[in-house]
Amino acid sequence: MFEDNKIWLITDLPLSSVQGARGSEDVGGLLRQSQPTEPSVQIKTAIPVETLKKEMDIFLKDVGAIFSQAEQQLEKQETAMQLDEIELSIEINAEGQISLFGIGGKAGGKGAITLKFKRKEAV
Repeated sequence: MFEDNKIWLITDLPLSSVQGARGSEDVGGLLRQSQPTEPSVQIKTAIPVETLKKEMDIFLKDVGAIFSQAEQQLEKQETAMQLDEIELSIEINAEGQISLFGIGGKAGGKGAITLKFKRKEAV
């Protein structure tokens, strides 16, 4: 997986975005309405490890700031709630960009990386 400080990713790209690619689609035999899906093709892309480190650093800094603010807001409101655990699903695209999966994301978690953060134990 690691090769010359690169990580190989397998990503799905819409067939229409691949230059020179052609596809076919079976449009008959549908018994029920379904959401149309665009045909895709899997490609293997090498992403420099340094690019991924930089993207992950930025992502974690921003997400950390968001949840730190949420925790401070809870303290101000003097509620019995506290932020104890966070679970996020992220995706890395072919350029090495890290994105947060939202609820109902079209990939449904396929190819996602799940990050789970737990509160540090008091020493």
